[in-house]
Amino acid sequence: MSLSNRSLLAAAAVAVLGLCPALAAPRQDASGADARHIETLVARGLHPLAVKEARRFLERYPKSADADGVRYRLACALVETGQRDEARELLAALAKRSDFALRGESALRLGRLEWEAERLEPAADALARALAAGPAYLRAGAAQLLGEVEYRRARYAEADQAWQRALEECARAGTPEACSLEEGAAVRRAALAGRAWCAFQSQRYDDVIARIDEFASADPAAELDELWLLAGDAHARAGRHAEARAAFARVRGEEHQELALRGSAFAALDEGDERAAEQGFVRMLERFPRGAHASEAAIQLGALRLRRNDARGALGLLSSAPLARSAEALYWRARCEQQLDRAGAALASLDRALELAPQPELAARVQGLRAQLLLAAGRTDDARSALSAAGSADGLAAAMAEALNGGQLEVAGELAGDLVRRFPESPRRAEAELVLAEQRFQAKDFAGALHAFDDLARKSSDPALRRRAELRAAWAAWMSGARSEAATRFATLEPGAANDAERAELRAQRARCLTELARERSTAGDRAGADQAWRAAIGVDPAGAPAARLALAWSAYDADDAAGAARELDACLRDGGLSAEQRREALELAVFAHAKAGSGAAAAAAWREFAKSGATEERRAAAARSAAASVEQSGDAAGALALLDECVRGMRSAEHALALMEESTWLALGLGRLDEADQRARSTAQIAPRSAAAARACRGVADAWLARKDAARAREAYALATRVDVERDPTQSAERNAALYGVAWCALEAGEIKEARDVLRKLLDAPELGELAPRAAYLAGEAAWRAGDLAAGAAHYRRALDAGLEAALAPRAWLRTAQGELEGGRADAALAALARLDAALAANAAGFDAHDELALTRARALLSTPRRDEGVALLQQLAERPPSAWSARADLALADDARARGDEDEALSRDLRVVARYGGEAERSRALFDAAAAFERRGDAAQARAHLQELLDAHPKSALARAASERLDALSRDRRGTSAAGARRR
Repeated sequence: MSLSNRSLLAAAAVAVLGLCPALAAPRQDASGADARHIETLVARGLHPLAVKEARRFLERYPKSADADGVRYRLACALVETGQRDEARELLAALAKRSDFALRGESALRLGRLEWEAERLEPAADALARALAAGPAYLRAGAAQLLGEVEYRRARYAEADQAWQRALEECARAGTPEACSLEEGAAVRRAALAGRAWCAFQSQRYDDVIARIDEFASADPAAELDELWLLAGDAHARAGRHAEARAAFARVRGEEHQELALRGSAFAALDEGDERAAEQGFVRMLERFPRGAHASEAAIQLGALRLRRNDARGALGLLSSAPLARSAEALYWRARCEQQLDRAGAALASLDRALELAPQPELAARVQGLRAQLLLAAGRTDDARSALSAAGSADGLAAAMAEALNGGQLEVAGELAGDLVRRFPESPRRAEAELVLAEQRFQAKDFAGALHAFDDLARKSSDPALRRRAELRAAWAAWMSGARSEAATRFATLEPGAANDAERAELRAQRARCLTELARERSTAGDRAGADQAWRAAIGVDPAGAPAARLALAWSAYDADDAAGAARELDACLRDGGLSAEQRREALELAVFAHAKAGSGAAAAAAWREFAKSGATEERRAAAARSAAASVEQSGDAAGALALLDECVRGMRSAEHALALMEESTWLALGLGRLDEADQRARSTAQIAPRSAAAARACRGVADAWLARKDAARAREAYALATRVDVERDPTQSAERNAALYGVAWCALEAGEIKEARDVLRKLLDAPELGELAPRAAYLAGEAAWRAGDLAAGAAHYRRALDAGLEAALAPRAWLRTAQGELEGGRADAALAALARLDAALAANAAGFDAHDELALTRARALLSTPRRDEGVALLQQLAERPPSAWSARADLALADDARARGDEDEALSRDLRVVARYGGEAERSRALFDAAAAFERRGDAAQARAHLQELLDAHPKSALARAASERLDALSRDRRGTSAAGARRR
């Protein structure tokens, strides 16, 4: 919103110019009497008679001492009778006479005449002479009128100086030599108002407000409506839209109300409060339906309703009869019709607008909208004709603006190029070049845009356009990545800022440039350069200093200078000035910096402040883990545990509490508090039984119990760990598999072979066992072996070996594989497995202690091959060793071999040798059972029964006890039957 003019508060000047001072002293001669007579005529307003008498006097006394005084009176009378040209000549001559007492008054009168004739430069010269030569009483008025003249000449600095001089002269009002108090007050009011206008025209909007406030303070009762309008306009131009609306609201006079409502509505519009703006324009139309700005209000109201997609309501406003002859209204009406898909009606409205011969700028907008409609209709040639119809530079410039507003940057660029080609000398050429440069900018050709903006800024004589180009050049430098150059450019633009808001924005952007420069240097490893840029940013934008100092801390932290970062953060937090979010960020970084620097206590203290800052639970949890780790590393594991517990108590989300509870479990384990760790792990599992955190915590506790040889409690913890949800989180498969392995191992240790095998079967079916695959297969082999399923065991052992079983377990696996093959009657395969075992032992025999078992297995395998003698020899060697399970099994094997050869005596001897030498249940039971069978085959039932009875007495839980009992019963029945038959014979 702009005020078009200002009224002249020049009452004081008029009063001064009405003075016609008397001569210094009365003269006694005839000429003196005539001069006083002429003075009296002028004073009484008898100006025609005064002119006649003055002319007569000058004819009679041309050289009289009173002649110049009479000439002055004549000039005054001539002014009143309308003969101003003659009066001007007289006053010009009198003003130059250094010995004339009224030369100052003459100069003031002359200045007034020149001013009224709009001869501004001569008026200024005359008034300057009046100020220099005139008496004190007229200087205030002369300075006031000089200010008006200079203002009209658009020399606002000179006008401001003149009005300042008027204020200085008014300060002496009421003294004998100066003007009166009443006149001084009038001049002061006019000068204060004038200075406010000068500041406005110089775009010093803060000074405008200050001077109006000074006026209001000096004269609270004064009618200031015009100045409140000016204050509103100044606030609006400075971007202070709320203050602008408040200033317009202070206008009280009815004659200014339409302008006040208009200004308030436009201020609301500029503020983005379209609803308030709409209400303002509605009030304008209600109170001043035929006001000077009623049509403008209706158009603005229609445009606002169109913007909120009420095209129908807007069209109703813009279709009123008073607007039918408004090209602007027809343009907006067409916009409404376009939105309502009435392209034909829109084109008709635009054609009517063109018939009204609008100004070039509006005509170009009309043609631009026509082009959009024609393009949408597929009439490309007609659209281009519409755009080229802007036959003047002004028209092309307006069409450019319309194209830009319609988002048609390419069309705008074509129009700009057309303007440059067709009107190379036009003042609007610079605007076109600005559009072309902007086109490059939007196309992301920032280097080209920078060059174009710079070239335009050098050539342009328009300060506003030059500044626009310089500002866009700064932005182009910024977008091109030239941060340092952009910062310099924004700094250069600061002194010319129109107001504090613009200046603050420039400084803020300069600070952003320096901030980005600092980050880039930091990324490039130039920490010194980065810190320099950060500190420069602090100097540029004190309001952003806390953020820059926070960035300095980040720079140090990223450069692995955690101690430096911690120092910077401590100072930053101590000095304050951070926003709530910045303070949270600083406290969070302080936790990590102190932790990284090894200061656990400081990290814990920072975390406690951070926990109170409103941070999210996720951030609190992550910071707590870092602080706790630092506290633990400093030797205070209990303190770390307490900190984690403190964090958990403040958590509402199980997701974030779980990680802390897992961490606290490990800390408790580290402190040797296994029972406490077990309880923490179980609590974690209770909250989220299928979570990864619970699985890890429980498995860690299980491993600890296993290390203490408490397989039962280990098994419980492992079982909890197996519940982890691998379907939801496949990455936890390894965790679940490890827990399953632990459960199987503990079950096997407890002798629960079936459960162990079931768990291992599930484990081996799991995909991607990874490093666990060979050990799981090995454990499955052990379980199968203990269950007596040697074939299955051999298969598992083979799988373990194929999967890369560790070297320490490979010999035993090969041994079990050989035994399984032997059990299946595959002696050659067994010997092949034993050969692999021999190779493994040759590479690493450490830890292998099953040499007797190996010898027995090898011997048994050889017995079934052509190398039988080697097998027998090995068995004999083993049987002669000190009594053991393996020497006993060697004797049993030799007994089996003897029976196979039909040597019953040798077989019985070997069996009885085992009974005599060895006390092991399995081997001794077997020997007794086989011996009983041998005696039975010999027909010695008594010995058979005796050996079976010994087996039952000595080894009642033996695997052969049941078979022995059944055989003993059978032998006893046979004995009783034989005795009965003998009795009958007798």
